[in-house]
Amino acid sequence: MRLWGFTGWSWTYFPFNPRAIRAYEKAGFRREGVRREAVLDGAAYGDDVLMAILEDEWREIKQAEQTKEGRFKYEISVGRNHV
Repeated sequence: MRLWGFTGWSWTYFPFNPRAIRAYEKAGFRREGVRREAVLDGAAYGDDVLMAILEDEWREIKQAEQTKEGRFKYEISVGRNHV
């Protein structure tokens, strides 16, 4: 099912930002390609990296998060009832 009429999202980032890379990967994005020396960074050229996530992959991640969250709420409520 395609809710937005396209199959996913993508963007580029600069590889000298490791925090951003970890955040994108944690969100489910995958590295798809590199444009070598495509960006001028001061006096030197740097790479431009493409990351993307497909809509189906994004939905799987969101569904797993909701399942985990629901389980967590249930465990808390059960624990409170037995105190």
